[in-house]
Amino acid sequence: MASAALPNQYAYLPLASGWGKDVFSVRLLHLLPSTDPESPLRCHLIETVIPYHALSYTWGEPVFPETLEVTKSEVAKQSGLIQITENLHSALQNLRKPDETLVLWVDAVCINQVDVVERNSQVTNMPKVYSQAASVIVWLGRDPDARGHEALAMKFFQDLAGLVSEGEPHRYLTQSEKVGIWRKRLEVNRMVTTFMRNSGRPSLQWFLDRPWFRRRWIVQEVVLAKHVVVHCGSWSICWDTLERSMEELFSHRMESFNEEHLTNMQTVSRMRNARDNAQLLHPLETLVRFAHFDCADPRDRLYALYGIFQRGGSDSAEWSQVIEEVDYTLSIEELYANFTPSMIWSSEITPTAQTLSYVLQLVTAFRPRNSESHFLTRDRKFPSWVIDWTGILRFEPLRKHYNFSVIWSSLGYSSASSRLDRRETVVPYGNGGKCLVTTGISLDTVSATVPLDVEVLNTASVSGCTHLAKAAINDFVHAFVSHLDNMKFPSSARGNCYLYSNEHLMVVIARSLVADWHHVPSNSYFSQEIRFRREFLSKLADSGFSLPEILDKWPAYVELVALTMRGRYDTKVGDMVCLLNNSIVPFVLRPRGGTLERSQSAPAAIGTPKRWPEQLSRNNVPQLKDSDNAGAFPTFQLISDAYVDATHRPLQ
Repeated sequence: MASAALPNQYAYLPLASGWGKDVFSVRLLHLLPSTDPESPLRCHLIETVIPYHALSYTWGEPVFPETLEVTKSEVAKQSGLIQITENLHSALQNLRKPDETLVLWVDAVCINQVDVVERNSQVTNMPKVYSQAASVIVWLGRDPDARGHEALAMKFFQDLAGLVSEGEPHRYLTQSEKVGIWRKRLEVNRMVTTFMRNSGRPSLQWFLDRPWFRRRWIVQEVVLAKHVVVHCGSWSICWDTLERSMEELFSHRMESFNEEHLTNMQTVSRMRNARDNAQLLHPLETLVRFAHFDCADPRDRLYALYGIFQRGGSDSAEWSQVIEEVDYTLSIEELYANFTPSMIWSSEITPTAQTLSYVLQLVTAFRPRNSESHFLTRDRKFPSWVIDWTGILRFEPLRKHYNFSVIWSSLGYSSASSRLDRRETVVPYGNGGKCLVTTGISLDTVSATVPLDVEVLNTASVSGCTHLAKAAINDFVHAFVSHLDNMKFPSSARGNCYLYSNEHLMVVIARSLVADWHHVPSNSYFSQEIRFRREFLSKLADSGFSLPEILDKWPAYVELVALTMRGRYDTKVGDMVCLLNNSIVPFVLRPRGGTLERSQSAPAAIGTPKRWPEQLSRNNVPQLKDSDNAGAFPTFQLISDAYVDATHRPLQ
């Protein structure tokens, strides 16, 4: 809970230069010097642009027990007290100089947080604030118990980074230089293991637990900075030193580091890569890459990365229109619903941009944090096609996994140019709602679902208990075959119901459970050589097509199935597997049993979407048909992306 207002609270005056997207005007905090570290904090707050440093820190809970005194100056005549958090107070105390004024930009103080118009303008200009600062000062905090963690950790980072940089290889090396690098690597490994074996482990764990590493705003603050200095207590190091040492620690992956620690180490490297590759990254890639970062305001899931969007390559002017400006008067629902179609249409900005498929895949991959089920009642009223950025990325979207020319040609299309050629449209309906209208072809309807216990597979892959995985997959295969036995095949297929176009059905199942190997992590056994995948299928045939029997020698396959299937459990009987216009993967759609009437009050610019063609297939493939009314459309709920094995034609 915030503290009560102070009797002498500082009253902000409007910025003299006004507000606006193209106006760069800021207040700067002139932190007055003191030789006594414990003396009250005093400063001037002046609207001016002179060399300054920008502070990157953690706000924490909205509790403001400390104060900062703003005194009068020759330029600014206002004075008073500003309530600040304990962490900011600690940062200013540690950064304050004994004999000179330190000029800082600190968001909590330099922005009038209660003035929404000013806040919108200042956050919009924040990329300029951090990119034009002389340096960005990162404040990680200090050890309140004085256990010496900060000193041990920071000294170790400096020593490790120095040793690593000495051993970095050059392009051309003599034999003696190669031996020298090998010896240097031994020294690096010995330094890390010795430090961890002795007293260093608690210090590194304490350092990696700093809340700053989980803060969403730090991404653009570091990426846009000219120079970054990291402060922890009374110690400081440059960002490059921290980055080099973190990369080395991440490569060791010792047991003393939990998943969050490893994520924090990897984040440092990813932030550098984002800085180097800012011109290549699509906004969606940036948002997914840093999805695990936290922020207090759900709108900041997008706004905190606003500066990186603006830093796009040759199309930066177009990308700036993705989020034209920061606006905290928008509701979360309005902001997200506006952002999703802008991403769908972003393929018109650059040919390399993600298309409709990836946007809709992210819609289904981001699930609410408080529930495993995507379709329980959600607190916010998002349409099923809008990405809920407040959620967690439950699974990795499937990649393009086969040549779609096979499907299109079987449906009577000779080339990509003859496909349904139209742009997706957002249509208003009802009381302010919106619906995404697109075209598509129904490949099939789900007639049965067979459960597979992915949690058991996860447990088995982590603990090495192969018998658990064998039991789970055996249950799955048994249920699948039982369902197959109950199906009524045409006479031409009887006796061959376990063959799939001259390929045994178990081969197709084994391949489908891993989406044709397109989820293989870089460190997986199957990623080393393609022959290992062929060898796996060969051993499956040798076993008499008994998949559980060969898992003892293929634990990597169990892990891959768990990774591929995790989070995909919402499909029900009656759902349709469809290929949407411009899509690179199929999707599962759930019919809602009604039609969508275009709102009569819809702006003329939206128009009435084209009717879906009445004939799409030569092979009696089920179709998504328009009703007789050109302004009415069947409605569906988006469920998930899907894998369809299209290597061979199915049984007829």
